Amino acid sequence: MTHKVQPHATLVLAVLFTGAFTMGCAEMLVVGMLDLISTDLGVSVPAAGALVTANALGLAIGGPLLTLATTRFDRRAVLIGTTAVFVLANLLPALFADYQLFLVARVVIGAVQGLFIAAAMMAATSIVPPERSGRAMALVISGFAMASAVGLPWAPCSDRPSGGAGRSPPWLSSPVWCW
Repeated sequence: MTHKVQPHATLVLAVLFTGAFTMGCAEMLVVGMLDLISTDLGVSVPAAGALVTANALGLAIGGPLLTLATTRFDRRAVLIGTTAVFVLANLLPALFADYQLFLVARVVIGAVQGLFIAAAMMAATSIVPPERSGRAMALVISGFAMASAVGLPWAPCSDRPSGGAGRSPPWLSSPVWCW
């Protein structure tokens, strides 16, 4: 027996996809801007590359720990909280040219990204019929996959809104700036 997906479920899945895409772009953009970040912060390119590692460590270690710590909380509240922390953590490096702060922000960004993935998967599968849960999870993950394909190429263009060297919040990026 097949069930029709409710219209609100489609909207929620679109929002979860968009969140995943945005967080994935924030992760990927730094890779394409290492030289700009290095110049802006007065550190070597390998030191700027540690920002990628910091995000990965936050994702791999902090994500599961935060997920475990928030299992009893409402998924909606967790998703809203992760999004708020994500935005704030991305604003810090844009507002303050401090390498150590950027490094810590990247760990936090990775950790809340990991939590977002888990919470988004739970939310996605809870709003669709059981036979569509695989599709719902695939839609959320495709946001991150699209970010991998699109986020990195946007990086060289993404700094134009701020006029700075590599410190624009990643969610300000747009392909429009490339033109």
